[in-house]
Amino acid sequence: YLLSNETTDEKAAKKVFWWATAFPGLGIIRQKKYKAMRSGTSNIPKRVTTFYPNYLSITADNQKKTLISYDDILSLQETQHLYILNCRNNISVLLDKKGFTFGDIHTVKENIKSLK
Repeated sequence: YLLSNETTDEKAAKKVFWWATAFPGLGIIRQKKYKAMRSGTSNIPKRVTTFYPNYLSITADNQKKTLISYDDILSLQETQHLYILNCRNNISVLLDKKGFTFGDIHTVKENIKSLK
């Protein structure tokens, strides 16, 4: 696909074009990873999950909040270090077992009707 009389820049441009058309998803994946890494910090993103009587609230580092009704929680899974709340709309909430500052998972389960 390269001609012998092409310049190096033309060859490089053709290679990029060929890769972009042959594997269009790779650029998008790389772009998302780059966007996540370009913040220049090595800080691990932190989220605070607060449980209320009828819903839970997840607050990110940027103070953006996500509210999830207990009615939207479909199941609870447990791993060695995490509790995983599987919710509607393909949302999963990961909870570190050591991350509870007040109460525990049993207190949370009492409020979630679908887990009883």
